[in-house]
Amino acid sequence: MKLIWNKLLKLFILGLFLNLNYVYAEEYSLTKKRIPDAFAVYDAPDRLHLYYGETYIINNEEAYCIEPGIKIQTDYYKASSDLNISGLSNEVLKKVRLIAYYGYNYTGHKNNRYYMAAQELIWRTINGREVYWVNEEDIYGQRINIDNEKNNIKNLVNKHYTLPSFDNQEIVLEVGQSYALDDKNNVLSHFEIYDSPLDNLKIEGNKITMLASDSKESGEVKLTSKQYTDKVTLIYYQGNNQKMISSTGLLEPVTASFKIKVINKPYIKVVKIDKNTQKPVYLSGIKFKIKNLDLDEYVCENDECIYETDEYGTFITSNKLDYGNYELTEVDELIEGYLWNSEKLTFTIDETSEYQVDNGNLYYAISFANEPVTGSFELTKVGEEASFIDNRIIYNPVNLDNVVFNLYASNDIYDSQKTIIYQQDEFIGTYITIDGKIIIDNLPLGNYYIKEVVASHNHILDREKYYFSLMYQDEYTSHIKAVLTLNNYQAKGTLEFVKVDSVTGELLPNTEVALYSDDNQLIYTDITNDEGKIIIENLPLGKYYLKELIAPEGYSLSKDNIYFEIKNNNDYILTTMENNTIDVPNTNQNNNYHTYIISLIILILGVCIYRYEKK
Repeated sequence: MKLIWNKLLKLFILGLFLNLNYVYAEEYSLTKKRIPDAFAVYDAPDRLHLYYGETYIINNEEAYCIEPGIKIQTDYYKASSDLNISGLSNEVLKKVRLIAYYGYNYTGHKNNRYYMAAQELIWRTINGREVYWVNEEDIYGQRINIDNEKNNIKNLVNKHYTLPSFDNQEIVLEVGQSYALDDKNNVLSHFEIYDSPLDNLKIEGNKITMLASDSKESGEVKLTSKQYTDKVTLIYYQGNNQKMISSTGLLEPVTASFKIKVINKPYIKVVKIDKNTQKPVYLSGIKFKIKNLDLDEYVCENDECIYETDEYGTFITSNKLDYGNYELTEVDELIEGYLWNSEKLTFTIDETSEYQVDNGNLYYAISFANEPVTGSFELTKVGEEASFIDNRIIYNPVNLDNVVFNLYASNDIYDSQKTIIYQQDEFIGTYITIDGKIIIDNLPLGNYYIKEVVASHNHILDREKYYFSLMYQDEYTSHIKAVLTLNNYQAKGTLEFVKVDSVTGELLPNTEVALYSDDNQLIYTDITNDEGKIIIENLPLGKYYLKELIAPEGYSLSKDNIYFEIKNNNDYILTTMENNTIDVPNTNQNNNYHTYIISLIILILGVCIYRYEKK
């Protein structure tokens, strides 16, 4: 029980003064203050009386006249808490005290107009005769309109004993439930909490709000009317002079109450989470069933007894569940991006359970985890390796190391909460082949492309984008793998060799030439064709030289090697080798030579004929 002790003290003091009828021994001086441009007109039985508009101050507080028409011919007054001295009936005195309480000294009323309004209402209450105010010393002067002030005071007086509309009611409050009571009688703002079993209970204007955190907080809420003063009501008197009543004074408290019954019955809140990240999975339509194990029956809110997650991967039961033992199961259906969790999750609701409070509602929260389907990508990069066999250049496939690739998202890729992980065309990472392979694990499902940025030695950079997809298959397939094999080709060039006569430029066929690498490895041999050419294609990048092996007939063998280099892909190297003819006599010398030969032949023939005839 949380008592407001200062309230009890005030009530005790009030009761003390009301019962002791204490009379103060000393006298208090009377101070009068003129109200500018205000005169009171009192309709006495004999005639209309005109009085100066004045406020009367005794014991440093304002006081009101309670004997209309009686003069004030003293400057000192005695005070008493014995209200019988007033000479007023209990009913009239009760109303006069209310008017005085809500008059000049009440919050927002501390001005001359409210003093005049309260004084007028007191006079009317006491004898029922007309009283009004004019702005000049003339009973027929222009009247001062203080109807608004009088109406405000009367409204407060009339509502003083009105209780809040929920007085004497019982409010059923669930643990964690935020509850608000509106006062339809519109008087709650005049009350304060006197006693409450709830820690979290407060008055806000015309509404009282409450929140129970424990089922043990049941009990009675008590309210009492507010008091803006702790002074008792006094009657001022002095001989035959006008009696007065103090403008402030404690009133008998007005009390109200209502009962609180707190119960502890939660909703069930199930949140689908990612087993790896423990974050909510924003997927709608995932189906669950809840079974009451004590009753051996499903908790049903529809014909199928099925609960489905909303767009945030959450469902909340529409009904609250009683204490007991329960079992939560996930229905075997597609769960985009995740595996089905076939495990049954059991839980118990009782007075020891921990709950969540959200917007005044109590929840028993359960996280149900699913394992995400993961993706991976495997790339094999195949290149070429040149070999020279049997006068041929052969390119064999080989896995390429140190080929550099960049990975990008080809579409927006989202996480379990529909937040973008990668935007379209966003760079994800750089990867390098080892033993000709790149393996990228733990990729979120989605669409990607990979692009080569650095080629392997002597290979041509592949500038194409290669796309692959990691798409969800079903609730049983835990891993999606994309495999891609890409080929690279070595940069190659072409050699055109031409054999010509050094003098005439004539193309020379039948020249045998050998091609060597710069480390003197024989690569290729061939003979110039009828056009004096040898064309060697698909030469890998590198440095080479040509060497003549057999010269054309009538020509001397060239001793000069021709060196060249294939630097870039599609280089076309044109080389020319010149040959000189073998040395022979000049034309005149040739003629003498021919004559000599002919003469020699004739001589030999003559000798042969002579020997034959001699025989």
